[in-house]
Amino acid sequence: MPRCGHEIFQKGRKAKMRCLFIGLIFLSLFFAGPVGAEDEVFHRLLAAKCLKCNFQEGVSTSWPGKEINVESCQWKSETVFDAMNIRQARARVIGNQGTSDVMLLGSPSGLTFLESTCAGNMIFTTVFPFYKPGTDEFCAVMSRHMNLTNKALPSQYYGTCKVLK
Repeated sequence: MPRCGHEIFQKGRKAKMRCLFIGLIFLSLFFAGPVGAEDEVFHRLLAAKCLKCNFQEGVSTSWPGKEINVESCQWKSETVFDAMNIRQARARVIGNQGTSDVMLLGSPSGLTFLESTCAGNMIFTTVFPFYKPGTDEFCAVMSRHMNLTNKALPSQYYGTCKVLK
């Protein structure tokens, strides 16, 4: 016979955890799809050590007065991510403003690079685990969260990334 309520709680907790674990295994088997081209594309992205990204179309936003101003814009520069290491959560970015170390996060949604500029502005780039139709280039988006001379100037650009190695 248990000596205190704590022991009863621990036994009940272990049983609940076991049921939860078995339930998660069942759900993962139930929702797991067949291995196919999507898995190969995803694994190709995860295995990449260097990506070259081109962003074309985008939008830029400003607050010149009481209204928000959103304009279409173009990004005319390449961005290269190399020295990519998902396990260490780091990579290096080479862009129009030089080279910088960035944080790298891998998830089922793809790869996301987080850069903090010298001025403290943030740039997020996500490379999705699927190709632009008709190509072997990954779809990608870059969001720039800029504060220049006390003016917020966020922008977002859309494009593709190609595996270099």
